[in-house]
Amino acid sequence: MNVLSLFDGMSCGQQALERAGIKVDNYFASEIDQYAIKVTMDNYPDTIQLGDIHEINAKDLPKIDLLLGGSPCQSFSSFGDQSGFNGKSGLFYEYVRLLNEVKPTCFLLENVNMKKEWRDIISQELGVEPIAINSNLVSAQNRDRLYWTNIKFDMPKDKGILLKDILTEKEFREIPKCFYKNWGNQQRINKGINWVGNQKANCLTTKNCHTNQYLLNEDKSLCRLLTADEFEKLQTVIPGYTKSVSDTERFRMLGNGWTVDVIAHIFKNLKHNTMEELSFDQLIINVHDWANDKGLIKPEFIKSQFVKTIEELGEAASAISKNKPDELIDGLGDTFVTLIILTMQCGLTPQEALNSAWNEIKHRKGKTTNGVFIKE
Repeated sequence: MNVLSLFDGMSCGQQALERAGIKVDNYFASEIDQYAIKVTMDNYPDTIQLGDIHEINAKDLPKIDLLLGGSPCQSFSSFGDQSGFNGKSGLFYEYVRLLNEVKPTCFLLENVNMKKEWRDIISQELGVEPIAINSNLVSAQNRDRLYWTNIKFDMPKDKGILLKDILTEKEFREIPKCFYKNWGNQQRINKGINWVGNQKANCLTTKNCHTNQYLLNEDKSLCRLLTADEFEKLQTVIPGYTKSVSDTERFRMLGNGWTVDVIAHIFKNLKHNTMEELSFDQLIINVHDWANDKGLIKPEFIKSQFVKTIEELGEAASAISKNKPDELIDGLGDTFVTLIILTMQCGLTPQEALNSAWNEIKHRKGKTTNGVFIKE
């Protein structure tokens, strides 16, 4: 699979593809932030960096299977200047340009919740309605985001992760006086502060960095800041992924990134969305041509091919025992391929072998016991 990631940042998309078990042949990234590029290349050195999105020409790229990106949200966000497409968020149209030029099989665009008029323009350009997902379903962070995609998927299930579940060891300190507000004759702690007992973290952004992520201990007597490592956990990023840059850059980068487990959840169905639908007869022809090109269709390879078939059946059996549907599909598919090649090595066609078996069983009598048909 060839992937083009626009506004790639620190390559959360690449982490998500890996987590979803999607094999990537070439990952092309458009990014201009030097710190984000450093983190990406430290973790994924094979990434093909393309630089400024304005300089990318589809003619210079191979067939792209997946286009993804999170175009700048600054002028869409309620924390921004609300200039919409007239501001930095107007870079969305570069995403549209490349979507039309590369014509990928699948695409994904992420952005913040925004005014309906802007949301409708994006939907019209992309031809799909956005799906709203809060990252709090898969993490300890409240993070409402919109996802425009032609990848079909179900909503992620709530994992029930709380702030207290992701905290690392760090000493708490006394609550500063500025944290208190006067409520009549009483002083109460500002309700905007996170409590580790039953709350989620506020949405991480590039604006707040870590300064408003104070949290209280269980009895609400002490507080502290979240650490950069905890920021990684809130974004479900690989532990230590951003450690090659300063904490200041880590906080900014993670506030600007994706919640990896949300994207990985969407990508789990990517295999089925990108596979070419072929007839059974065409598949047999393709397998024959492939095996012939590899020099496999020779009678002297029958025994070794039989062993290979048993190996692939073992992979399928393992997937069944582990309840891994994706691995089962791969295992059964590989078994079919090895059997097709085996029949050809024996001087038969798969159709001849199946036809012979069908004529044997179509009038067979017997009974089914424990899910297996036993002939008389």
